[in-house]
Amino acid sequence: MKRLAIVLLAAAGVALIFMSMNRAPSRVPIPDAFSADSYWNLPIPENAAIHPDSDEMVSFLAADNQFDGCILLTGTGSNRWGMPIYMAEASSPEYNVTSTKYAVPPEFASLRIPLGAQPADTRDSEMIVYDVERGLVAQLSKATFSAASNTWSVTGGSVAYLDSNGLYGAMDGSDEPRNGGSFRGYNGAVAAISYDDVVAGLVDNVIKIGVHNSRNEAVAPMLGSDGDLEIAAAPPQGARIRIRPDLDLTSLGLAPQALIIARGLQEYGAIIGDSTGGSIVLYLEDMVRSGTPGRWDLNEKSLCAITAADLQIVETPLD
Repeated sequence: MKRLAIVLLAAAGVALIFMSMNRAPSRVPIPDAFSADSYWNLPIPENAAIHPDSDEMVSFLAADNQFDGCILLTGTGSNRWGMPIYMAEASSPEYNVTSTKYAVPPEFASLRIPLGAQPADTRDSEMIVYDVERGLVAQLSKATFSAASNTWSVTGGSVAYLDSNGLYGAMDGSDEPRNGGSFRGYNGAVAAISYDDVVAGLVDNVIKIGVHNSRNEAVAPMLGSDGDLEIAAAPPQGARIRIRPDLDLTSLGLAPQALIIARGLQEYGAIIGDSTGGSIVLYLEDMVRSGTPGRWDLNEKSLCAITAADLQIVETPLD
């Protein structure tokens, strides 16, 4: 009996070792970014003023975007347009990231990027890198790694310091002149919804959203626009959108993760940050590309019970 017990215990030990070897690696949590009173972290007040042209701009979005203005979720299922997010550590290699197009912040001259990091498998090839020890978050566009020369290059990028208010340094009200880059006002911390936030049950910051077409004007917190329309009904980049507060989200039959994202859009809203050429798009963390544990229980149309007609454009303190 003792010999049998020893055999069973040994087998159990081997099983435990096998399980530990095959368990997904622990995930370093994505840090909170920016001061509590930052524009990016303040919910929309219940009595927020509605933009005087909100109805016209919402009607434009409904007509101009695919699927009646449904907000598509990228980085889910077979959709490749999510955003990989990485956490640099003290042991991560340091690179002089050069730009082939736009000027990038000086921090790119010594940017730490984890080994094996891969940008999104899209024509934009974007990715986000947090470096908590250095207190910053970087976003890279058209990022390319050359194994032959062990170098990274980009066409543009941005840096924002985590203990600042997150506004670009060139903007009135910014408390950090080093915040800046080629993304016209938004930064890596608000460029995509992280899996951590949704699993925690709360998307508690303003997020960047893309629309098919936008006006060739910008309002704060954006400093510029990549839109090319000159019609008043087209929203400017920087316009802050929310789901109407009187819409009962629990009545729509949304999947649990979609309901959490929708609540964030209702309470904090999103700013228009770029032109997509097709749909209203909300970018999610690309868990597959970055190889981090966890998977979205969503598809790209998981918010399509909500259409552009359910949106409002509000005035914000920076308007």
